[in-house]
Amino acid sequence: MPVDPGTNALLHLAARDTGRSVADILADHAILAKGPGRLRLEDYLRNGLHVPGRYSASEREDFITGRLHWPIVTRCCDMSWYAAVDDKWLCETLLIRADLPVPLTVAVVDRSQRLFPGTPTLRNAADLGAFLSERQGRPFFGKPIRGVGGRGAFLCEGIEGNTVHIRGYDPLSVEAFFDGLGNTPYLFQEVVRNHPDLLALAPHLATVRLIVFVYDDMVTLAFAVLKVPDAENIIDSPLTAGNLVCDVADPEGTIRSVVASTPTGRVTHTAHPRTGQPMVGMTLPFWPEVRHIAAQAAAVFAPLRYQSLDVAITAEGPVIVEVNAGGSYGMIQRATQKGFLQPHVRHFLNVCGIDLAQLGDTLDSPGAQQ
Repeated sequence: MPVDPGTNALLHLAARDTGRSVADILADHAILAKGPGRLRLEDYLRNGLHVPGRYSASEREDFITGRLHWPIVTRCCDMSWYAAVDDKWLCETLLIRADLPVPLTVAVVDRSQRLFPGTPTLRNAADLGAFLSERQGRPFFGKPIRGVGGRGAFLCEGIEGNTVHIRGYDPLSVEAFFDGLGNTPYLFQEVVRNHPDLLALAPHLATVRLIVFVYDDMVTLAFAVLKVPDAENIIDSPLTAGNLVCDVADPEGTIRSVVASTPTGRVTHTAHPRTGQPMVGMTLPFWPEVRHIAAQAAAVFAPLRYQSLDVAITAEGPVIVEVNAGGSYGMIQRATQKGFLQPHVRHFLNVCGIDLAQLGDTLDSPGAQQ
C-alpha cells in the first residue's frame, strides 16, 4: 500500500531512532494493521509501537485507529440525538435546563433566519458593531456553533473605535471582522478563566476531557485527561504544537502522567516543560464536582451511550464547555500511554453488540470510507 509523504517521513525517523530497518518496521506494522484496532501506519508510529520492548504483544493489540471511531459511535449511540450535542447552542440550552454550569453566551452571529430565543442575535455588521460597542472593550471567546477540535475558535481581546483586536491576528475593522466570520454561525461567550491552581500551568483555558459510557442502569467514567494549552495557544487541542495531555486518575483526580507529542511518539514529563511547575501527583480542584456534573450531563444525553465532555475548572467550580458524541482515541492513548481497548472498554463495546473483528473487516472492505 502506498505511504503518504508525511507518514513516510515519520517512518524513516522511526527507523533512524530505533536502528530498525524500514522493511522490518513495515512488516511489524502489517501484523497490527489486521488486529482488532486496525492500526494505520501513522497510528502505529505515533503511539511508539515501533519501539522494541515498549509493549507486550497483548498491550499492542489494545491500540486502536481513529478510522474506527465513527463506525463504533454509530453502533453505540442513537444518532438521531447527534444534533443535540453537535449544535453548541442547543446543547447549552439543554444543559441550562438541567441546571448544569456552562459558559455564559452573550451573543450568536447567524446570517440566516434561525431564531435563538433568549440570546442576542447578530445578523449583520451593524449588529456586530453595536454589540462590540456595548461591551466597551471587554474580551470574549468565539467558536462555531458546530464543529470539533477548536477549529475556527478565536479570542477577541477588545475593540478601539472601529478596530477589533483578535489574538494572533492583525487589527481589523468591524466590517472585516464580520466578513471574516462568513456564513458560519458563531457563539460569543464570556471568557472562562482557569482555577488558580491551573492558571499556574496555562494562561488560557485548560479543560478535562472525560470519556463517559452510559449503560441502562448507570453512567461510568472511562477515562479522564487534562488538556493543557501552551502559553501561546488559546485552544487546548492535543493536536496543537506545545500542548500537553495528562492522564488523570479517577476517582482521586490526581495527575499521573504528563505527555507532549513528538513526530514519532511522545515525551513524558513530571513538571511543566516551560515553567517547571510540578504536575505529576497534583490533585485537580473540585474533582468530586467534576465527576458529578459529568454524570448528570451524560444522563441528559443518555441515548448517546458513548460521550466525551470537556469540563473547565474555575475558581467557582467546574463548567461544562462542550459535549460530544464519541471522543478521540488518540488523545486517550497519548495521555495514558496505553491502548484505548482496555478491559472496561471492551466490556462496553460488547454490551453495545460490537464485534471489533467484524467491524474491522467491514472497514477494510472494498469501497469502505478511508
